[in-house]
Amino acid sequence: MFSGSECERARARRMAGVCARAHAAGRAAMARGDFDLARAAFRWARRADPGNPVYIHAEAALARRTGDLHEAERLFRRVIDIAERAFGAGDPRAAMIRDDLVELYLQMGRPGEARRLAAAIVDGVDRKAAARCSVRGLARIAGTCMRAGRPEEAASVYERAGSWRRAMFGDGHPKVAECRAAADALAARLHRAAPAIAAERRGRWPAAPTRASRNGGGPGHPAPLPLLSG
Repeated sequence: MFSGSECERARARRMAGVCARAHAAGRAAMARGDFDLARAAFRWARRADPGNPVYIHAEAALARRTGDLHEAERLFRRVIDIAERAFGAGDPRAAMIRDDLVELYLQMGRPGEARRLAAAIVDGVDRKAAARCSVRGLARIAGTCMRAGRPEEAASVYERAGSWRRAMFGDGHPKVAECRAAADALAARLHRAAPAIAAERRGRWPAAPTRASRNGGGPGHPAPLPLLSG
């Protein structure tokens, strides 16, 4: 016969399986645009397993998708609180969940808050742990760096990850190759965006006026070249 504790564990495993299936059904419904069914499935899973951040995050993503942005913010904040208590504020998993809030702020027309939060995420993330993320995770962290207005840190995300992968697996390993490909893609993106990045930085950190610029350029006083000041 099974003991009471064994029965409880078996019941918990069955309930976890049911919740996971409800979550999967909600994701499928959301993908095909059946938001009412998705909402019902996510809500059922969350109520059955109220401490699971996966289900709260799913509801937050659905609220954002359907335009209920203030509800999305409330739910994202709950997920962030759970993740930071579980993993620590500097853990890359918590950082990526906080980045969902950055993207939401941009969608809500709050770019100043988005940039400040992105900068706080970049400053606080555990860089050694981030280097061990999947390529998808690296892309999320690099994206946070870009939203913080710090493209050079986005490039360094892949540099640290590449160094760690080479040390762990050797130069010829597929994990090294995929990281290199992602770094090359980011480098190409930064190259294309360089004029816009330079212009944005000059707006934040205008170059000190020179004698030529005070004289307005012109013959004998050529206007200075645009500077990329950091």
